[in-house]
Amino acid sequence: MQRKEQEDKLRLLKENLSAAGFFAQQGEVTQAAIFEAVNTSLFPNCFDNNQDAQYVVTNIPPPPNALNLPPLPIETASPRFRLRQDEAIILLGKTPPECKYFSITPYLYERYFEKNLKYEEVFDSLHDPLNNMAIKTSKPASPFRASTVIVMTSDKGTWKRVKSCLEGAGFDDTLINKSVVPSHILRMGLDFEDDVFMCLFRFYGSKEPDGLKTYWGDVGQQMSVLRITPQTPVPQEELSPLPMPELRVRGTGQTEMELMPVMEKLRAAILETFTGNDPDNPYKGWKATEYTTDQWLEEGLQAIQANKNMFGENRDVAYMCTRPFTMYDNEFIVIYGVDHTKTQKAAYCSTAVYGLTYYNGIAGSNSISYGTWPDSAKKYLEDEPAADKFFVQTACRESHLPPLKNPSFTVPTAIDTSGVQKFKPLFVGFRNYLEQATKSGPIPEELISPRVIKFSKPAYPFVKPMLV
Repeated sequence: MQRKEQEDKLRLLKENLSAAGFFAQQGEVTQAAIFEAVNTSLFPNCFDNNQDAQYVVTNIPPPPNALNLPPLPIETASPRFRLRQDEAIILLGKTPPECKYFSITPYLYERYFEKNLKYEEVFDSLHDPLNNMAIKTSKPASPFRASTVIVMTSDKGTWKRVKSCLEGAGFDDTLINKSVVPSHILRMGLDFEDDVFMCLFRFYGSKEPDGLKTYWGDVGQQMSVLRITPQTPVPQEELSPLPMPELRVRGTGQTEMELMPVMEKLRAAILETFTGNDPDNPYKGWKATEYTTDQWLEEGLQAIQANKNMFGENRDVAYMCTRPFTMYDNEFIVIYGVDHTKTQKAAYCSTAVYGLTYYNGIAGSNSISYGTWPDSAKKYLEDEPAADKFFVQTACRESHLPPLKNPSFTVPTAIDTSGVQKFKPLFVGFRNYLEQATKSGPIPEELISPRVIKFSKPAYPFVKPMLV
């Protein structure tokens, strides 16, 4: 769909919605400048961001008031919004260029807790995302650079009326997606104690990163968002909640455990490289501290029930992470594990270092970027046929250590969200996206968990010699 055609359809849609008894207020679709938002205290943390990702938020205007006054100006739109059960959000436009992953996900962002007399961030997903393997678009054979429409609502009647308006404006049923806001588990409404929502759009994993960056920079022209409010509120007794959508089943029963002997062989080779006693080894003599990984984030529906904050997770991912540790100038880390894209357990994998203070992903790599991941384990597993199914990444502080002439990435030092201070804790987090067989995230128990080794040597401060 060309931009002018999209604008014409959007104009006709607004007319149809008005004729059907709705207010249609246009919001904005904008880049999410996460670090800037935290540095200026707009948000409390960086949500365990994927440092390789482009994030987009929908800025939703507040609803018209009960006196049916004209809609408020677009400047009042916000990524945080409440929603009545008879309202809807429509997101429509063009999907990103070809990439390994994109998704659009509604979240419960904040909830009021009476015992604490305040809102607290929970940021938990409400159901499966609409990802590039599951979304309906104008191009059934490919979901990229295609037209799509997403309707977020919790009421059957609102869904039917809005869908009819869309079809009347020329939007075919084959590209209209229903994204249920499940009122059964939420506090719908506009009052102070009602839930606050957010919608997050993310994409990454392109072989042509500039294409995604161009789309990201122009996303406000590529996508539009509307808040749809009945001009006459629907009485409570006439509302009919949409049923909770069925979740995609995760896991295939096929594991990677046959590769465990090679994983142990890789571990031994890495340790020997930096701690061995070979007199010809220029890298010997480092002290090793090993860190295993465990499940990082739980699923949203489980977290909502436990009042936990999952920082904007979604079911398309298997999340793993290490426990926190510190990293000084005289230390470096080696990150290693199975490249799950080579075992068909994931479409895209990423590794990143996070500060524990701001939950900020500040440096990392992924399974397709910069040429640092493919074949990176072969120098440790020279005679191993399965070496191409593994990766090894190295990282140090900005002052490159002699053993790492070409680290995979460096970990910046800073007091704000752009880095992590040397004496503050950090951790390594791993994301594994989309198993082809399920169109959902792999499950951790079917994966060999990645690991991290920190290597350290004593560091002595420089002392200026005394003049005699």
